[in-house]
Amino acid sequence: MINTLPIVAQLKSHVFNSESEQHNNKFTFDAEHKLIYNLLIIGSLLCCTMFTVRMSATGHFYYAFLLWNLFLAWLPYFFAKALYNDHHKIFHAFYFVCWLAFFPNAPYLITDLVHLPNKHTHWYWFDQSMLVMFAINGLMLGAISLLTVHKYINKFLKRRFTWPSIFVLLFMCAYGVYLGRIERYNSWDIIATPISLAKNIWNDFRHPIQNNDVFIFTFVIAILLTIIYLFIVSLKYPELILKKPICKILDEK
Repeated sequence: MINTLPIVAQLKSHVFNSESEQHNNKFTFDAEHKLIYNLLIIGSLLCCTMFTVRMSATGHFYYAFLLWNLFLAWLPYFFAKALYNDHHKIFHAFYFVCWLAFFPNAPYLITDLVHLPNKHTHWYWFDQSMLVMFAINGLMLGAISLLTVHKYINKFLKRRFTWPSIFVLLFMCAYGVYLGRIERYNSWDIIATPISLAKNIWNDFRHPIQNNDVFIFTFVIAILLTIIYLFIVSLKYPELILKKPICKILDEK
């Protein structure tokens, strides 16, 4: 008679180790997500504090639009989080569409630097620091939301398909920033004025040579966003770039 006890013991050990590893991974992910969330909250509160100081000292509400833009920059973060964590797949398409529609609002904050006042004004350096702080928060919110979507896509697609998808999303985001800053469209115009928006997009791509300024703007923003995103991914999740986990590469050395 075959003694099955060693086999059963090995299977139980494998199952328990797998469950323990999954629990540790989940705990690590939750801890990292909570840390990032807290840092983003702190950054946003710092932005609001700087705006409050500026408003209290001058009595002007000129930069109040920054608070609204910062709120819009948070929306893709929450939609990406819902997409990754919600187990009801029926809502995933809705979350992804909402994330994609609001995604350009995060890096859009870097274009608010155009509102920097004349260099000779008394508040020039404070205003510059405040606008840069809002821009950094927008870039970080956009990058983290994209990273969350990237990890979601990575569950279903192979690496050779995942990264081209990410680059396409970054290009679409950059074009969305153009539509917002230059053409003055908003995310809700997809529903409010879809025909006008569609005609504008069609004209841009139908006459690329005549509209070369559109694509210069888009490519510059896309390159900037890509470099920032690759930098963050390489520091935080290098396994999304490397073919092997970083721990295995270090072990081989």
